[in-house]
Amino acid sequence: MHSRIEELETKAAPSHAIADHIHAQLTIRIEDDDVFIPANIGLGDGHYNPHTHAVTHDPSEGHVADEENVSDGILHIGEGGPAGISGQFRYVTLDDFFDVWRVAGSATDGKNADAFFSETSIMGHDVDAYHELDFLVNGSPSNEYENYIPHDGDEILIHLRRTGWAWQNINMPNDVSDDGQVVPRDALLVINELIKNGSHEVDKSTQPEYYFDVSGDGFVSPIDALRVINELL
Repeated sequence: MHSRIEELETKAAPSHAIADHIHAQLTIRIEDDDVFIPANIGLGDGHYNPHTHAVTHDPSEGHVADEENVSDGILHIGEGGPAGISGQFRYVTLDDFFDVWRVAGSATDGKNADAFFSETSIMGHDVDAYHELDFLVNGSPSNEYENYIPHDGDEILIHLRRTGWAWQNINMPNDVSDDGQVVPRDALLVINELIKNGSHEVDKSTQPEYYFDVSGDGFVSPIDALRVINELL
């Protein structure tokens, strides 16, 4: 379980009525990559609350026609109907959006079985020893997670950050052997790994004997040995 030292956003009462039509911007990021949020989530078999629309381009600005399956990440909330798939007329939460994405799906992209969000998981990716989950509303941390009730104009970011992994010494990356110092042996360990297995992508599911991924880019390559050598020069 990750810890929080930031001041958390206090829970604010919604300023809108349950039936008001509002919009909130949602971004989901796994490590350095934004998750694709399809258009027309909740607009297939029925009209769900919330839902997404396709991006509309302005031809006067030189854009081409609308992209049918590309969403701008804006959640359309309160256009009638119960919250999510609950059958209840109440304020919509983020959990409702993920329920709709998972159960009803997108008219153009189908259902996403990984569409879950909680304090410890997002889109099938879990918090672990090498990942922390940030949930920011308008730039401020919130501890409401899937229970958060979006407000009009909100900018919401769900970000699973990599804080390290088994192949990199997060505290001293150039210390491949983890003996508390950077010495020629550290470069030699990487070189020997390259001779044995060549340049390769790391297997995130395994715990290697040494921290070969000095750069933390997910690969063991000559650049890792070079980084150690450069520190020794």
